Amino acid sequence: PIGHHGLECDLAPAGGGAFWDLRDSALDFYDRNCASCDKREPVGFPNISQLISERDQARKERDAQAAQAERKAVEQAQMRQRQRDDVRKGLSPVAASILVDIAAFDAKRDEHNLKRLKESARLAPEHFTAELISYTFDLAEQEDWFEEAGLTILNAVSKDPDRLVKLAIRAVKHPPSYDAAADALIAHVGCIISSDVASITGPAIEVAYPDRARFILDSCPSPKPALLHALWTQFPSEVRIALEALLATGQLYLVELAGRGFIALQTFDPSAGNKSAKNLIAVYTRAYLLIEDFDAERERLPHLSRAITGAFNNAPGEIDALVQDLISGPDTD
Repeated sequence: PIGHHGLECDLAPAGGGAFWDLRDSALDFYDRNCASCDKREPVGFPNISQLISERDQARKERDAQAAQAERKAVEQAQMRQRQRDDVRKGLSPVAASILVDIAAFDAKRDEHNLKRLKESARLAPEHFTAELISYTFDLAEQEDWFEEAGLTILNAVSKDPDRLVKLAIRAVKHPPSYDAAADALIAHVGCIISSDVASITGPAIEVAYPDRARFILDSCPSPKPALLHALWTQFPSEVRIALEALLATGQLYLVELAGRGFIALQTFDPSAGNKSAKNLIAVYTRAYLLIEDFDAERERLPHLSRAITGAFNNAPGEIDALVQDLISGPDTD
């Protein structure tokens, strides 16, 4: 129905709220007035008792699920503490105190405990034994809440770059862990295998060239292009293939993400978009055909356009010939 609706009763001094859905109005009115009323009489359909029964049953199920989740969380916390107790055996007092810091962060995951834990690796890296490093790896791989802290610690103390890179590739997709993951990947870029480059490229672009349109109410974060630049230096062909795959998705956001990627790379390597210029121009000039969610009357492709401009500025003759060829070529509806 159009507008808000509510219920009234001569015996209801508390009244009730008015909502878009009359069922919500009925439930609110019942809780305020009918639950304790001794003059209730059924007067028609729908039967409010049915609404109350369904609402209360759903509430019981939610409460039961919450209680079960809480019990599971307590059991998992106790299991993690038993693991720490096992690792602590044979550790020096300083190394054991690092486990105490991990336990404190596990119990209260705030910025203070996180910072203290990160400082442990910076100030006392020599106290991270092989057993403690292995435990840190295991915990970071199993628990998302420890991912950022674990990566920061392992960046400082780990001697297993392959395992560290594998962890960082997973973590780079999670914004809270991005900086620590990027540091690990940049430091050990040679340990990245080519088949993993595509999965890293997208998150790297998001940070290298943030989309200002998504931060209308908040300040746009400063660009951090270091990881994308490192990937381009080590794997230029793989990064280009990943960007062209984004162009071919037919999805507006991903196409523009590719444009942002080329822009970020062109500040580092002006020729970064040249080999992909034909694909860039083809998608731009045929956007209404190639991008499924593109509305030509309401939307533009500013990042794709700027990437093409960057390629043109680097090789004007070559890019101009491509543009003229595509524009004058046969159009297909």
